[in-house]
Amino acid sequence: MSTALDAFRYQEEDTPLHHLDPRAKLLIVASLILFLWLWWDLAVVLLALVPLTVLVLVGRLGRPLVGSLRLYALLGLLLVPLNVLLHSALTFPPGQAEVLMTLTPPETPLLGGLAITREALIFSLLVYARLVLMLVATSVFFLTTSLDDLEALLLSLRVPYFFVLTLSLAFRFLPTLGEEATRIREAQVARGLDLETGGRLRRLWRAGIPLLLPLFVSVLRRSVRLGEAMEARATFAYPTRTNTVDLVVRPGDVGVVVATLAFLALAFVFRVIVGPA
Repeated sequence: MSTALDAFRYQEEDTPLHHLDPRAKLLIVASLILFLWLWWDLAVVLLALVPLTVLVLVGRLGRPLVGSLRLYALLGLLLVPLNVLLHSALTFPPGQAEVLMTLTPPETPLLGGLAITREALIFSLLVYARLVLMLVATSVFFLTTSLDDLEALLLSLRVPYFFVLTLSLAFRFLPTLGEEATRIREAQVARGLDLETGGRLRRLWRAGIPLLLPLFVSVLRRSVRLGEAMEARATFAYPTRTNTVDLVVRPGDVGVVVATLAFLALAFVFRVIVGPA
């Protein structure tokens, strides 16, 4: 089952990106996100596609990212029109923006002269492009970083072990809960639950209790068993802990870090020289 969650689930591959130190990958992703926040020009923001495409090709991440395209398209259908309408109505006074399309006449009650402006459309596309590129950059990190490496990364950043364990358990059991929900759905359909007829909202309403209640009970049982296992192993008995993964800095990691910092420095210098976009 290919879902949007596959874009954030570790994919085991033998690529240079997978073998890269997680701290270096975190720096790359943080630099890309910071670069996206530096500029408010759509053409400059789309330049982030170049390093992202290189990362996807090097890490062989095309297939798992395909499952997220539907989610990104849905986000675009929801966010872009809403943002266009709000930005057109609230940002520019009448007569100070280029109107592309008039939706309602000026005498319309409550709405007034609702229109789509060129500035609002460009701004909305920019916000959507930045959001999607940030999500893709985050997906690249999680797709190439195993759970053990993620825990070692957080512990190296001095994050308390309680929060590290909580985060790792969330990532560990999120795909499991998705598979459990699929099994419950198939079992309920085999017992005669009708999830095919009616509209989408009607089907969701009809499937609410038959699917959510067994899933909730399954989550409670799993959490109780997990808590008992952790207590039997004295998980929090000692303040200092060891880790199965030791992060080792290699020459390739140093080269990637230097290149990333150089790219970030050039972006800052270029912004200072050119000014805000």
